[in-house]
Amino acid sequence: MLAATSIGATWSSCATDIGPQAALDRLGQMEPKVLFTADGYFYKGKSFDTRENAAQVVKGIPSLQKVVVASYTSEKPDIGMIPKAEHWSDFLDAEEGLPVEFEQLPFDHPLYIMFSSGTTGKPKCMVQAQAAF
Repeated sequence: MLAATSIGATWSSCATDIGPQAALDRLGQMEPKVLFTADGYFYKGKSFDTRENAAQVVKGIPSLQKVVVASYTSEKPDIGMIPKAEHWSDFLDAEEGLPVEFEQLPFDHPLYIMFSSGTTGKPKCMVQAQAAF
């Protein structure tokens, strides 16, 4: 989140274990350009692969330009089914030693977006600005 904030990007998240449609209902509203995801998750000692779900989400959000996949449940898994994807390690290797500079943005510039639960229809965006009003 801090890295996104430093360049003036708006940040959001949703759980890796939710289904593709639930993720699309949330993230699709934002028209994101970059998506960070994991290859899976662990629950009760069992590993769950989320690469196919990630592929469905990416295909449902045309604004995405890049998808970065972190290896969490396996070491550098095949991500060929996820459009525009690259491994976290390759993403990190692309640039090195760049200075961190924080963009100066207006008071009301969006910082992050959270979502309602979606129990009464599609989840609603709740936008937090750079500074509190």
